[in-house]
Amino acid sequence: MPYVTRDSSGGITAVFAEKNGEAVESLRPDDPELSAFLGLDADDTELDEELIHTDLAFIRVLEDVIQVLIQKNVLSVTDLPAPAVRKLFSRWHMRSQLVDLIDEQPDGEALPIP
Repeated sequence: MPYVTRDSSGGITAVFAEKNGEAVESLRPDDPELSAFLGLDADDTELDEELIHTDLAFIRVLEDVIQVLIQKNVLSVTDLPAPAVRKLFSRWHMRSQLVDLIDEQPDGEALPIP
């Protein structure tokens, strides 16, 4: 979700990818006010939503690629910045828990994965 700052009249002054000390108000990516601030029309907004959905799926691909590169000793975890390592380890842990949960389903029933 994008986070915004506003001026004294309530207009958007800046957009941030993450919440911070200045930007605490979140808006939906398809919010018309956000689209207007960014200079996007309705077609651009739909495309942005599509990109967001594919970005989420692509993140899993990147995680897997990074994991393979580490396993093949092409890349070392220490080559990555500390915040990236923390995020990767956190996601790998969450995904392993999901796999464990799926493996525990009776009769091989799998839970839907978003």
